[in-house]
Amino acid sequence: MRIVREGGVLRILETDPSQVLVYRIEDDLYVVLTREKLKRILGEKVDLRRRKGRDFWVFEDEVSAQEFSRRKREEIERGEILGIRGFDGKYYAMTRESYAWLRERLKRMLDGEKSVDDLARELRLPEDKIRACLEIMRERGEAVEVKKGVFRGV
Repeated sequence: MRIVREGGVLRILETDPSQVLVYRIEDDLYVVLTREKLKRILGEKVDLRRRKGRDFWVFEDEVSAQEFSRRKREEIERGEILGIRGFDGKYYAMTRESYAWLRERLKRMLDGEKSVDDLARELRLPEDKIRACLEIMRERGEAVEVKKGVFRGV
């Protein structure tokens, strides 16, 4: 694949344009990938198949989150999967059932300020799962991140 700038337009040569994905990162920064390359990258980063007990996902980058969103579109539209971009730049998603269950426990525990580490240790759950729930709660006005990794209830 070759990319050539012609005036203000980038042209992709020697590749079927329908097989190329372009993602805008910033004003003048783009990522260009073939669909095949994207599948290889995502295959290494995250398993999108629904496994028994799999109720939350964390994505380090927008491309992975977008691909997940595309694959899980129907479940997201039905409200079965909730998702948010956290202040830390990661993308978090979890099932509605898991969120409801964990939200009730976290609300009782957030009478004062508590770190994600402490909450995860007390509940014996992965930190990423705790953070996913807290980020959704933050977005809904049910929790506040007072400093990095430390939350309190509202």
